[in-house]
Amino acid sequence: MISKIAEKAVDKLFNCGEISSDDKELYVYGFFMLFSKIFYFLLTAIYGLIFGIVLESITFYLTFVLIRGYAGGVHASSEINCTIATSSLLLVCIYLIRVQILSNIMVIPAVVLLISMISIAFLCPIDSPEKRLDRETRKEYKKKSLLSLCVILFLAIFALILGWRGGFYACVTCVLFETILLISAYIKSSS
Repeated sequence: MISKIAEKAVDKLFNCGEISSDDKELYVYGFFMLFSKIFYFLLTAIYGLIFGIVLESITFYLTFVLIRGYAGGVHASSEINCTIATSSLLLVCIYLIRVQILSNIMVIPAVVLLISMISIAFLCPIDSPEKRLDRETRKEYKKKSLLSLCVILFLAIFALILGWRGGFYACVTCVLFETILLISAYIKSSS
């Protein structure tokens, strides 16, 4: 679905003479990534609206995009599988944030945050058949993943200082979700 929209956008640019035929594939990929991020951002915000936690949902999504881009994780076998799985898992994550807010428990999420961050630091980056990482890229992605984890940890602590537990829970859920994706990718690549 999103790839078709990206292809149509690039076809319009190509027909207007804005891009060359050599660059079409690159533009399709770029538009696909842009439209995907917009789609999932809006979907996450809608889920947040449904559960009454829009700001927490947006915080979750932005921090997830920050870490996912460099740490990696499991990828679906097709675009439709990816759309269904991602949409479902985003719903579960937003629901999990809501449950944490209602439970108002701090110790378990804090432990989950710590364990998840350590797991990500050790496992990342994971490459995939679609995106193989050479030694230099792997080192660069590792540094960027660790920097992303530091930013997320800072945001989690800052949210607690401000008394915004929902923001803290959004960060916890983000790193937990990424940890699950990394472990899944690691298991998949090992088998």
